[in-house]
Amino acid sequence: MLSKRVIKLVNYIKLPFSRMKVTQPTRNMIYQRDDNKCQYCGSTRGLTIDHVIPKSKGGGDTWENMVVACSSCNTKKSNKLLEQTGMKLTRKPKAPIHPMYMQLEKSRDPEWREYIFV
Repeated sequence: MLSKRVIKLVNYIKLPFSRMKVTQPTRNMIYQRDDNKCQYCGSTRGLTIDHVIPKSKGGGDTWENMVVACSSCNTKKSNKLLEQTGMKLTRKPKAPIHPMYMQLEKSRDPEWREYIFV
């Protein structure tokens, strides 16, 4: 039987919604968002970060342009656009609403499901 968890909020600081959004992704956050899996083949070995649109072709270090890729897929894609390689992403990369939300969303604890709105 699972025990109920209680969180007591002692202080509440109201932040504008625009400040809650994460602007710059970190390597760890990209890995966490993509479940430590290659977004092309699903492998969990030899992982790196890939730019969907290569930096040399105008792609930036954004949530929507960075994905986890195994070294094999990253080498295969190289400095090309997806259309040129015939490769497909398993899901479209997007920015999380907030890092804490991302952690709750990935939580395996069923008690949190009713609070994360997924």
